[in-house]
Amino acid sequence: MATKKAVIAFDDDHFIVYGEDKLLLSVPAAVVRKKSASPVAVAFGSDALNMRDDLTEGLMFSRPFKGNTIADLPAAKLMIRYYLKKLFGNFTSVELYILVSSGISSIGRSKTEQAFISCGYKNIYIVERPYLLAKIAQQKGFDLAVDLEGRTVEVVLCEDGKVVQAHSINIGVKDVEAAVTEELCAKYELSPCLKKTESTGERCIVLNTFSEVPVLSCFSLSEDDYIAVDVIGLDIISGENKTVTVRYKELYPLVVRPYEKTVELLTALLMGCSEKTVGEIIRKGVLYLGEPTKINWFCEYMYRITKLPACTVNATFSQVKTLYGLLGDSDFMAYALGFGK
Repeated sequence: MATKKAVIAFDDDHFIVYGEDKLLLSVPAAVVRKKSASPVAVAFGSDALNMRDDLTEGLMFSRPFKGNTIADLPAAKLMIRYYLKKLFGNFTSVELYILVSSGISSIGRSKTEQAFISCGYKNIYIVERPYLLAKIAQQKGFDLAVDLEGRTVEVVLCEDGKVVQAHSINIGVKDVEAAVTEELCAKYELSPCLKKTESTGERCIVLNTFSEVPVLSCFSLSEDDYIAVDVIGLDIISGENKTVTVRYKELYPLVVRPYEKTVELLTALLMGCSEKTVGEIIRKGVLYLGEPTKINWFCEYMYRITKLPACTVNATFSQVKTLYGLLGDSDFMAYALGFGK
């Protein structure tokens, strides 16, 4: 019987398992467990999120992962054991390839390995994202790739599929739309709409999960832009619909400033390159990987700032899928796992 292989990725919000060339699992990284010396899980994933604001005494809510490392080891073990047993049963000889950030520390790396080993899995392989990004960039014909899929932005300069330089930076914000909603609700005493509200204008932010008006589509990329945007929510006192008007400039720092760090990172990387390499990057542009709803806006912003052409890979699971496809490539795996350095 062929050895089963699976690629696993996790961050603050998600726990993802990919295998047999398809997505096997994508759930919220959340656990509700009992407060005890021997932790016992009560709920996982969406069920845990639904319980978060109404916990009884003796229960606690946990986000097991932070970035690409483990923040709550007992909760992480409970989640890993529950979902992998659900997928693979007692077949603990499955090979697990864990995709992590380049910024992971040796302690974080060891903790990640031990969490899976303690759940009965022995064939654990840690793959840092830069190796995979370099391979994807090579396949797409680029020398510079930027991963925007999480709070930690990865920037990789590569040649022939090999990493030349790799840097990572935590931009602090992943879900800009949630951050904008929180800011506006606090400032104007609003709460999100309980049901879909019709837009009152072309430039309108509806504070509602089910809105068809993406927050990022409403924003200008200029700090000096004073164009008005209507914001619709519920008045926290009356509970009725309320519309307030804000200016782009008020929200520009909240939306754009985190990404300015990425521009600084790219600038620093290019300053350390040879003129030939910089010329190639200017000619080819930058490959961006990220979520479709946000990456196009960001690429437009980056082009205005850097003037570098952009190519996007609009696939949320592009990295885990690509890594799974490369598991049979012995040369790549030897390099990615450190044996071929």
